Amino acid sequence: MFTRAMGRAPGVRIPRLSVVGQSGGYGASVIQRECSGAQDQTIRLALESDGQHVTLRPAHSGMCVDVAEAAAGDGGDVQQWECWAGALNQQWRLELVEDTPGRSVGTLRAAHSGRCLSVVGGSTDNGAGIVQWSCTDALHLRWRIEALR
Repeated sequence: MFTRAMGRAPGVRIPRLSVVGQSGGYGASVIQRECSGAQDQTIRLALESDGQHVTLRPAHSGMCVDVAEAAAGDGGDVQQWECWAGALNQQWRLELVEDTPGRSVGTLRAAHSGRCLSVVGGSTDNGAGIVQWSCTDALHLRWRIEALR
């Protein structure tokens, strides 16, 4: 069942969001990949002290999903990096676009730029890159939120 992923959620899986090669290293690219249940696809959401933003932490590395070099424009690469307290390029606002029983879908908006987590070019291919992009109603900007069991 998909559930809302705010508050003190113990962890959620965002299907298809993955760290390339299940790397534990700094700067490893975030990509989309068919859901395999691997730990690099288990993304834990940690609520920030402002109560409005979350950090995304791949379970296999404990690092944070971040926009590389705090890029502000469309196409800024998304990677994993050491978590830094207060780093706005590692903070995301989950904005639900659908929250009905059994299904929660939302966008993830970067705190530093106001842009959304996106699949490059709306691709459905395995290995397609993840970047930040101007927020619209496009489906490649939406992510399912699933509670871990």
